[in-house]
Amino acid sequence: MRIGVLDPRRIRLVVFGAIAASMFGAAGLCILSVWNYVARDVSWRAIATLVIVIATTVAFTLVNEFFGATIPPLGASTSFAGMSLATPPMPSPQPTPTVAPASASGRNPSRSNPPSQGT
Repeated sequence: MRIGVLDPRRIRLVVFGAIAASMFGAAGLCILSVWNYVARDVSWRAIATLVIVIATTVAFTLVNEFFGATIPPLGASTSFAGMSLATPPMPSPQPTPTVAPASASGRNPSRSNPPSQGT
């Protein structure tokens, strides 16, 4: 699995927004061209612009993910320049010690020996 130089999720969101905006813009200009509100060559320019925007954003996404770091699967080991880059295992959670609360008299209630009384 690869991650990008920039965050791939954000890049894909921006790419989706750019392509969607270009598609809606091109569709609007084509509709205006059909109804003769704009010249006929505007629709071809809009479609050509849409193709250029799509190609550019897709190429940027691919380059971003190609030059990003490769994430090895958990537990897999890889090597770089002869050094082993094994993924360290996840540490198991350690139980936290519990401390009995002190009583109002200041004694620890968990003690089994009551204080001795003088006889």
